[in-house]
Amino acid sequence: MKENHTFFVQSKTAPTVEIDFDSHAAYVRFKSGKVAKTIAKQTAGGMHLAIDFDSRGEVIGIESIGFNEFNLSKVVAAAKVDAPNVDFSKAKIRSTPHREELCAA
Repeated sequence: MKENHTFFVQSKTAPTVEIDFDSHAAYVRFKSGKVAKTIAKQTAGGMHLAIDFDSRGEVIGIESIGFNEFNLSKVVAAAKVDAPNVDFSKAKIRSTPHREELCAA
């Protein structure tokens, strides 16, 4: 099913962005919660996106796979997510641990 409309983020909290540069993947988390629905999209540039929603239809986060250079505003725009109350300059950026680091723990 192809979705062409814009999705809105209700939260005012800046997102947490988890990036795995080795896998060319990132997750932009706007809020915590159980995922009830996921809508998948692909950009013209070949990036795969998955927008996760809770049971009330609110955006939980955006998964992005296949980027060469991560750009938060481009990921949000490509997913057609509008977050008018979010200050993206305050986003928390975290690198995911590498597999070797997980095995050593």
